[in-house]
Amino acid sequence: MPNRRTLICTSLSALAATPFGTVNAMAADAPFATTAHGKGRGGDDGGIKIFKGMPYASARRFEAPMAPSSWTEVRDALAFGLCVPKT
Repeated sequence: MPNRRTLICTSLSALAATPFGTVNAMAADAPFATTAHGKGRGGDDGGIKIFKGMPYASARRFEAPMAPSSWTEVRDALAFGLCVPKT
């Protein structure tokens, strides 16, 4: 049986991945962001540009963060990534 922290983390991740509001990333006028590692397509919610889940670092446990792996295709940035487990 999962512990309470895992259950809450999983539930919040699922809720964050659920699209709410008027965010539409597939529209031709969707906002784009270009980073040193690749491009991302966000959403527009009432005039506010939204970019969720764009990686800014990667790290292993007990090590300093490093630059994320680069990508070549346009990455959709409409939902947050997975919750980081804490023990």
